[in-house]
Amino acid sequence: MVKGPSIVSLSKEDVRKLVDSAISVRDRVLIKMLYYTGMRREEVCNLGVEDVDLLKPQIAIQQSRARTVPIPKDLARDLRTLIGHRKSGPVFVSHRGSRIAPRTINHVVAQAGKHAGIKHPNPQRRNITPQLLRHTFAQHYLKHNGEIQNLAYILGHSSVSTTYSAYGQPSQEGIVGEYAEIVREMEV
Repeated sequence: MVKGPSIVSLSKEDVRKLVDSAISVRDRVLIKMLYYTGMRREEVCNLGVEDVDLLKPQIAIQQSRARTVPIPKDLARDLRTLIGHRKSGPVFVSHRGSRIAPRTINHVVAQAGKHAGIKHPNPQRRNITPQLLRHTFAQHYLKHNGEIQNLAYILGHSSVSTTYSAYGQPSQEGIVGEYAEIVREMEV
């Protein structure tokens, strides 16, 4: 387990409510993409159909720090529905058919939060944001014993020290528990 600074996140139940409160298939897939991948808002805007591999399933993120990130099968199924027979172009399109704008992503996430009755855990913030979903992904990943080096890669941090500064150093309890489990498996 990693003990981090006071970065706020949503509960798994709140994320489920947020997804269920999306008003369209596109919006539901968008929220799931933000949560399951920890992508930045701009990376989601620029994600192209050609960057999605539904067979592996994974996505290639070309913005910021280029990387390939696995996605869960249920998100791959949703992406297949959203993309349909398109071979190129943006994954997420506006109602006008163009690439979705960052402000639209903010609006989609905030509206789903309002419909779900979810308040931002930081009382100084009014709306649920894409950045909050990124933090939620990171916190949940670490809570489920994901390695911080892998998290740094998934999030596109150029250095693991960036991830440590945002999400904290390993806790002593986590180190002791992980060490005991590994040594138990190593016993001769």
